[in-house]
Amino acid sequence: MFDKLLKQAEHANNEERLKIGVQIITRIFGIEAFAGIASYILGLFLGKITNSVEVEIISICFLIPMFTLWFFLIADKKEKESGEVCYDEKGNDEKVNDENDYSVVSGYGTMPHFSSMYREYQIKHILSKHSFHPFIRPNGKKSGIIRVSEDDKWVCIFGAYYPIDLICGYNKTKNEIYAIDGTIIKLPIRCKLRSASTGIEEFFEDRGFYYKSMPGKAEVRFEAALDRPRKDLSRADWGMVRYQWEKAIAGSSNKDGKIGDDFFERVLTDAEIARVVRAIGKGDVSLSYYTDFEKYQNEFSVCNGIRLISVIGKQAKYDEMDFLFKCLEDVDETYFLMAVEVLKKSPRTKVQVKLEEKARIAYEEYDVQELGGLLYLAKVIGYDIQYVKKIKEAQEKGDLSSNAALEFEVDEKELLGSDYVQRFSPYAYQYKKVE
Repeated sequence: MFDKLLKQAEHANNEERLKIGVQIITRIFGIEAFAGIASYILGLFLGKITNSVEVEIISICFLIPMFTLWFFLIADKKEKESGEVCYDEKGNDEKVNDENDYSVVSGYGTMPHFSSMYREYQIKHILSKHSFHPFIRPNGKKSGIIRVSEDDKWVCIFGAYYPIDLICGYNKTKNEIYAIDGTIIKLPIRCKLRSASTGIEEFFEDRGFYYKSMPGKAEVRFEAALDRPRKDLSRADWGMVRYQWEKAIAGSSNKDGKIGDDFFERVLTDAEIARVVRAIGKGDVSLSYYTDFEKYQNEFSVCNGIRLISVIGKQAKYDEMDFLFKCLEDVDETYFLMAVEVLKKSPRTKVQVKLEEKARIAYEEYDVQELGGLLYLAKVIGYDIQYVKKIKEAQEKGDLSSNAALEFEVDEKELLGSDYVQRFSPYAYQYKKVE
């Protein structure tokens, strides 16, 4: 009956092992106490029936080990029947929750659950190529247990790394994280500490809407969004998989019909977007309210704004072009390609003017990431950005004026990779061994 606790102790620190030891001792003393009380009562009863003190004493001495063994067997059987977890030879949880058919895995290790997608050298490569900074809590202080990668794609909690796009929720009481593939990740005992659980909760709240229990049919919707064998998840565009998953789940938490701040926190259904369009048409709210980029809590909710502009039509694409170009500043995000598709259908002259304006700013500010997005859009619509063209010509001739921005090389092929941005997306870690 102590298999689970002993398995946890193998991966725990000294503080956690002490707590586990206390739990084991408490259970043993509890069972012994129940056995002693039951034996005394039954022995006393037998002694009175036989009117013999000797029978009473012998009965108690004989019954104590019998009741102890019986209680231990009952406790062990109940734990196994509860279906909480069981372990494989490597110490990974793999029991399936019979009620909801969700996989339950252990939160111990460098990369809980998701490490099965990679080989050891690939995990080392992933972690070595990312730099992490402490998560900034709402009070402005740095978290001592949570670190986030500079590209905002990985989070480290007590030394365990999780891909942010593939985790969708957290339950503080149950001490578990939810993955979009329908897996429940049981966190280490130390994550129950108040400082730790509060920090994890703040991290999820900072990203907008999150689930506090596993969404229904999460695994089925994940399989549909992935649209490839699960073993190939490491090659997939995680951001797009998460977006499609969110879209399939959308609406389940909005039963009162009100949208409100949900627009900035989670992916909406087409019906919900249509309700917002009607509200704008009636004059209840302005479109500009939804095109304030800073209001959006995560990259997936930004897609709501792009979809809204697309549905409203040509005038919206013209008036809210700044928002669409803001979405081009990070080619790694899910909303990037969506914004490109809308801009392709926007007034061409206006798009060209914006391309020239934004390219100049990106060049002068050395923002290669944004410039890459602008070059991609220009290539898609078949336009040469004149500012970039002139800079290249000047660099080739070597006659840049002293007042010009310092030159730097922009390798379009390296930035864009191909006609599909997904191919160089950090979501898709390719199987290439690093020497």
